[in-house]
Amino acid sequence: MKISLSSLLAGTFALAVLAGTSRADTLKIDSFETQPFQWVAAIDQPDRVPFTKETAAGKIKEGNASARWSVSQRPWAIMKNAPLDWSPYQALSLWIYADKANGQILNFWVYSDSEGQSKGQKYYFHKLAVDWTGWKQVVLPLSDFHAVRDPAGWDKVTGFMISGKGGDATPLADSVLWIDDLKLESL
Repeated sequence: MKISLSSLLAGTFALAVLAGTSRADTLKIDSFETQPFQWVAAIDQPDRVPFTKETAAGKIKEGNASARWSVSQRPWAIMKNAPLDWSPYQALSLWIYADKANGQILNFWVYSDSEGQSKGQKYYFHKLAVDWTGWKQVVLPLSDFHAVRDPAGWDKVTGFMISGKGGDATPLADSVLWIDDLKLESL
C-alpha cells in the first residue's frame, strides 16, 4: 500500500488538532517548579509561605519539583492569583503524595464573591480525607463542591485555598504531603 504525502500530512494535521484540543481542555494552575511560590500561608502575612520546594526524585510526580507541605506548621495554602474563570472545566485535579494514611482532612475552598462584597463570604467547598500512602491523583469534579451562601458562579472566582484547618479539619502533627501538577480539566 502506497501512502501519499498529502495523506500523511492530513493525518499529521488531524493528530495536531486533537493534541491541541486536549491541551485546551486543561488549565495548569501550578506545577510547583519555580519559586517564589504563588501561595501564602496567611493573608495578613504575605511573606509566610505554606510550601517548600521538593526536588527529591520520589517526591516529584511531574517535572523537576513538587511542593512539600507540613500541614500542622502551615495549615492554610492560599493561592495569590487563582484563575478567575473555572466555568469551561469540570474538575480540579492534583497529585498528592502522603507518607501516612492518617485521615488528615483537606478542605478545598473556591471563593466566588459578588462585586462589592467582602472576600471570602461566598464559596464552593469540597472536603477530602487523606487515606492513602504514596502518590494518588485526586480528581474533584466541580459538581461535587458544595455551594455556601450562594456563590456568584464558577466564572467569577475571586480566590482559591487548600486547608488542613477549619470546617471539620484539624491539622495532624504527622501530616506531611507533597503536591504536584495542580490543574483544571474537562472530563
